Formats: sequence, structure tokens, C-alpha cells
Amino acid sequence: MNTRVLSVVISRAVLLAMALTMLGCGDEGGAIGDPAPAVAGRCGDLSSTAMLRDTATQPTMTFPRGQKLSMEVAVTNNGSANAVLTAGDPCTGVSFEVTNEAGQRVWGNRDGMSCEQLVTDYRFTPGQTIIWKAEWTQQTTSGGSVSRGNYVARAIDKTFQCGGALTASTGFTIQ
Repeated sequence: MNTRVLSVVISRAVLLAMALTMLGCGDEGGAIGDPAPAVAGRCGDLSSTAMLRDTATQPTMTFPRGQKLSMEVAVTNNGSANAVLTAGDPCTGVSFEVTNEAGQRVWGNRDGMSCEQLVTDYRFTPGQTIIWKAEWTQQTTSGGSVSRGNYVARAIDKTFQCGGALTASTGFTIQ
């Protein structure tokens, strides 16, 4: 066996051993299971996808405790005609919330906000995507810090036409 092939075989063996060792290691406080899977929304030719990003704007599903995270929902017109979504207030066509493993709501981006009752239209050309965003500092609505564990970030459709059908969510873990 030549030296280069032997080096590759050893490198792969070392990486495999490291990975297996890391799988066996855990926090003494108990293991955290997998976060909830992503759920997309659909309303006619419109579809929605939720995504989470870290402070470096990289997509991720795991966050260190206390790190700010960015929630996004992208709504895309997959049809060949223009589409319009109408929201009942100017705050946003989408609101964001976070729930814990027990399904209890721990935070919402509109908590404590007051929005005027106006109608706002969001117009989509064919193939166009509009992205709504919110940031969360891992604080509960009452100001406390959240615990380690699995959570679900949900972007809730607030439009008249779709009646919540564009609501999208994704699970994530706080370590």
C-alpha cells in the first residue's frame, strides 16, 4: 500500500473514531432529543418555508444558550400569474412565535405591540419571494431566560386569503 493511500485510510479511521467518541459523550444533565422537523405552508400557488440563522447569518438548527437567533419565513409565488396577500394590520403579514417542548408559547415578536387596524397588500410577481424576519434573544415574553432544550419557531400567516395555510415552522435546539 502506498503512503498516500495509507494516510487517507488512517485519516478516515481517526475521524470515524472521533465521531463515535463524540456520539457517546453528552451532558450529564441528560440528552436532548432531535428538534421538530420543518413544516412548510401552502396556499394556492404560494408556498412558505421557515429558516433559522445564527449571529453569523448561517442557517442552523442548534444555538448556544443566550445567543440571538434570526427567524425567517420565505413566501414564494410558484405560479405563472401575479398574486396578492392582504394582511389586516401594517405590523406584518406574518407574526413569529417560539414554543417549548410542552407546546407552551414562550415568546412572540408582536408581544406588547400595538398595530393600527389597516389593510396592507403584499404583491407577488411570478417566481417572486418575499422574506419576513424577526430576531429573538432567547428571552421569554416576561423577560426570563429560556432553558436548554428543543423549541419550535413558527411563522404564523396573518393574511385574509390563506387563513393560516402559509404558517411554517421549524424545530431547533438550545444547548
